[in-house]
Amino acid sequence: LLVDNMLHLPSLALLYFSALAVLRPQARAPGPGPRKALALAPEPDSYLSLAFIERAQDRLPAAINTLRNIKPDGWRQEVPLAISLWLFEAARYNESRIAVDEILKKTPAPALAYYISARLRLKEGRKDLAVQDLKSAAADEKTNPFVARVSAQLAAQLTDPRKTQP
Repeated sequence: LLVDNMLHLPSLALLYFSALAVLRPQARAPGPGPRKALALAPEPDSYLSLAFIERAQDRLPAAINTLRNIKPDGWRQEVPLAISLWLFEAARYNESRIAVDEILKKTPAPALAYYISARLRLKEGRKDLAVQDLKSAAADEKTNPFVARVSAQLAAQLTDPRKTQP
């Protein structure tokens, strides 16, 4: 009943479901509420909200599919990044590589794209290229300081013979 009353404000409904997914992640099945809200507000931000709800509920394949339903003309930068990152987390490395390579073709590419690429290169056994990607990510201190610092630390770890590979 609450959901049906909230559906006249689909953005509010999706925000509610997002908070609920974070607070109660054990509730795996979201029910029809998020999809009803999405049907009433089918813009890219609504799909993005639903994907994060599904991700919070450990429904990674559903979250990836939801992101892929966003039309490319409505994509913001974080949509292809999330797709690539979540494909990596799902151990779908070939698909993640294809997705991140598309992002890296754009200039300037975000630090997170270089970080994802580096992690994929480590999986591929290409440490030298991974270090290059990590250095590119580390150079983006202004835009994404967290990813830049993590990348710099990982690059240092990979190039220091006294340290072990992650």
